[in-house]
Amino acid sequence: VVLTAEQVTALFEADPYTSGGGGTGGSPSTPVLEDATAYYPFNEDLNDFGGGDYHATDEGSTPVEFVVDDVRGQVAYFATEAHAFLPYTADLAIGTGDYSVAFWYKIPTDPVPSSDPSILTNKDWDSGGNPGLLIALDGADGLPGTSHMFTVNFADLESGNRLDWDADDNTAPNPADGAWHHLAVTLDRDQKMSVYMDNVLYQNDPDETSFNLSLCPGTADDNTLQYPWALYQSPTGTYGQDMPGWIDDLQMFKGVV
Repeated sequence: VVLTAEQVTALFEADPYTSGGGGTGGSPSTPVLEDATAYYPFNEDLNDFGGGDYHATDEGSTPVEFVVDDVRGQVAYFATEAHAFLPYTADLAIGTGDYSVAFWYKIPTDPVPSSDPSILTNKDWDSGGNPGLLIALDGADGLPGTSHMFTVNFADLESGNRLDWDADDNTAPNPADGAWHHLAVTLDRDQKMSVYMDNVLYQNDPDETSFNLSLCPGTADDNTLQYPWALYQSPTGTYGQDMPGWIDDLQMFKGVV
């Protein structure tokens, strides 16, 4: 599924307090868009409410916390040592087809995380050339103009090519500011990788290695090692750069609408 601009807007504008959540605010128990393959509202657990029961599991040395946020109501908080894995299944694998992910996240500022810790990925982040999609900070603590700040990386198994969308090269803001931000990444495998930050499409970098998915036509999963999708860590569970952060309303879309 390649989300349209209108669908991204619907996700961005959805009211996080639509359902009760015991008076504390909580996301709906059904996804905003019915075509979601998986939906994680993070109200009180890591369960999938998209209909496939692709429940995530707590895998860090510190458990994921479910807290009430003043802006978004019930959300998940990942301490530095916390992370979670979605199950490895063909239904959540990118494969060679179209795919989209969308979620809300917040990064703390005391201090702003350094280096390149990930928020969501299905790749071994020891190398950006490994197959999969990665969403991560990249020098967010640096001075403006000295680092990428935020990155979306994609590579396939067969071609040896990779795409690197970087915030600074696309005139996108640094999201590590202690506020909630919405991110949507769409993979139109015949055309472009598109990155929407807070309902704005940032696609200013003319370098085709930042967006041209025809350069990476192969499988975007490691079928041998079977890495799952990971939240706030590489799916190896051993990546040296880590950070705390919040996440809410993760939706994943695979296949044809």
